[in-house]
Amino acid sequence: MLAGLRGQTFTSQANAKTDIARGGTQYTIACGAATAGGPGGPPGKGNGNVVRVTGAGGIDGKREQFNLEVDNGFGTSQPDGQIRYRDNGNDFEMVSDSVDTFTQNGSNEVVLTGKGHVGGTAVTYTVRVQDNGESGTHDFFSIVLSSGQSAQGTLTQGNIQFHF
Repeated sequence: MLAGLRGQTFTSQANAKTDIARGGTQYTIACGAATAGGPGGPPGKGNGNVVRVTGAGGIDGKREQFNLEVDNGFGTSQPDGQIRYRDNGNDFEMVSDSVDTFTQNGSNEVVLTGKGHVGGTAVTYTVRVQDNGESGTHDFFSIVLSSGQSAQGTLTQGNIQFHF
């Protein structure tokens, strides 16, 4: 909250006059939520820009599992972090080498793109995550790899969190 200042002015001449200023104007400034689900927004959603995405969990039971921790670069030119995706049904794992883009689509969705590898094979990836509230039961994870593999679904375990 900001408020006007209180002060007093006067002149020192023979006909000295006094003027008292009593600030009375108040302004309330609302801040966005510090974390998802904080004050100022519905559960799982904050006000403003997502600066970091963290999460781990699985879709389709434990068949597809992921772990991610990515920030938008905090004003720098490049997002940073790591994404790991494991497909237990097809026995492969993708590990990110770089995060090239961090794009926020609305208040609850972030799309990440970059380069990674599956074994010794280089791939590009697109990951789409949604933070749909606590405790993660409605969160969404999607991955598409340039090598043709893809998976998507609502989390069956874990949680995705947006940090504002």
